[in-house]
Order: sequence, then C-alpha cells, then structure tokens
Amino acid sequence: MGFLNDMFSSAKAFRPPVIIAGSVNGLICLYNRFVHETYVLNPIFEEYTILPKPRPKNNTEVVLSCGFGVSASGKYKEHKVYKVIRICCKKVSLDPYTIKAPKIEVYTLGTGQWRSLGRENPNYHLTNLQGPLKSAGLFLNSHVYWIADDQIYDFDLVTETFELLPSPPQDIRDASYHTLAVVKGRLSRISSSTSRFSVWVMKEGSWCKLMKNVDGAAAGSEAFKTPAGVKATVALLCFDLTAAHLQSPSL
Repeated sequence: MGFLNDMFSSAKAFRPPVIIAGSVNGLICLYNRFVHETYVLNPIFEEYTILPKPRPKNNTEVVLSCGFGVSASGKYKEHKVYKVIRICCKKVSLDPYTIKAPKIEVYTLGTGQWRSLGRENPNYHLTNLQGPLKSAGLFLNSHVYWIADDQIYDFDLVTETFELLPSPPQDIRDASYHTLAVVKGRLSRISSSTSRFSVWVMKEGSWCKLMKNVDGAAAGSEAFKTPAGVKATVALLCFDLTAAHLQSPSL
C-alpha cells in the first residue's frame, strides 16, 4: 500500500516500538513509543493523519498505555465520536514498574487538540494502579478496558470517567499472565500459567467461566504436540468456542 510508505517516510524517525492502540469501524490507531506520535489510518480510503503531540509539562512524564474507541450516544446510537486515550504518569525512577500520579489525556478526532482530564477527578480510580499496563486498551461498546495485576479498569468514552470492575475469581493460583479479549461480543478475561489457563466471560454484569482449566496432564495430549518436522518450544493452539476445547491447527 503506497500510502503507508508515504506515511512512514513522512514521519520523522519512524521506527519500533509501534503498538496498535485499537481498531474501530475500519480505522486503525497506532502509537509510536520512540517519537511519541499517534497515527490514525483509514486503509479503505488510503488516508492517514498524525495527531499533534500533547505539550509535556516536563520530561518526567511517560505514556503507560493508550486506547482507541468510539462513543455512541442518542436514542439510536447515531452520534458517534472517535477518541484516542493516553494514560500518562510521572517517571520517578528507572524502574518501569514504578507508577505515580497517573493522568488521562483525550483526543477527539476533528478537534485538533488534546484535553487533559487532570489527576484530581475522583472517578479515575487510577490511584489503585499497582502494575504496568502491558498492552493497549480493549474497545467494546463505548468503553475501553485495561487490566493491570488482574485489576480491570473501565473507561467510559461517553462520560470520560473510570470505574473499577470486579475481577473474576482467580482459579489459577500460579497465573502469571492476564489479558482481556472480546468473546462472542462480550468482555472476557484470559488467565494462564505455564501449564494451565482459564477463560471467563462477562454476562449481564456477572462473570461466567467459559471453559475449565487445562492442567499439566493435557500438555502431553495430541493437541499440545509440536507438528512433525517442526522444532520449537512454543506451540500454536486454537480454542474452539463452540466445542469449548483446545486443538492444534493444521500447518
């Protein structure tokens, strides 16, 4: 796609790490951690825009994570506003896990400027943030969700406020990884350890387990075996939502 080459060549020092902040209705939002630039692409029309950089108050602020979504309001959800969200904090040491005074910046497409929601807003709940946001926010139904240390943070794109969501029961004691996903149009949390994982789905305000834990005994099953002729320590697995079981895809 020629327009991508034009975009990358026009952006100064465009290099990794670049993360996908989100994709909504055909629009893709990218964030470049190296040059602190945010891009919104429309691959269908081969168009893109580079958002203006927020004015940093000092050089001690870093971007923890970002998100992209659309707020829909009105009787028939006809009013749609696209927004980019940045979660920033003060860098108090070289330790990336040290987080202090997080704040929110919001860019509404078409306005040409970032808005800082401030640190005093009581609806942030970000003072409870105890760990790094390891990925971009997950968009679903006018909300963007993040997870840190198994705590789920919910940002309402309409009211521009944060809420804490109760996490599902922790059914894997040694779980070292938690991530959010959309399963059948619903918010879900996936937890895993070296030998097992579980999937929980939010239904009508309550968490329901979608599948049981896969324990170490399953690691020797056919579904977990490395395909013939392939030498690897990592296997690609698929989870069948209908049959609720793991399988190894054909390569």
